[in-house]
Amino acid sequence: GRVDLIWLPTDNTAMTAFATIVKVMEDTGIPVIGATTEIAELGGVAAIGFDYYDVGFQTGVLTAQILKGADPANTPVQLPTEIFYAINPDAAANIDIQLPPALIDRAELIYE
Repeated sequence: GRVDLIWLPTDNTAMTAFATIVKVMEDTGIPVIGATTEIAELGGVAAIGFDYYDVGFQTGVLTAQILKGADPANTPVQLPTEIFYAINPDAAANIDIQLPPALIDRAELIYE
């Protein structure tokens, strides 16, 4: 009764057990949100995250630059170039949460 929300980072261990996490969410009414859009796709309420394909492509471009002679020591750290907002209205409804219209309007990905 002291937890308002469960937030999950990008974590393979948590994602392996995500069906169990969704069950806990449904049993307790505590919403699950996270840092990868997969969380909303697989039954969480919402997520803000990147696309793994895009990050892999970005990594490939950076790797190619280094293989062609760019100095890794002088290569800046890069962050994902696109961030997506994802929601799952059905998951929210399952735990009696009504998503605000502003959040629905802002979401690029809606899973039902």
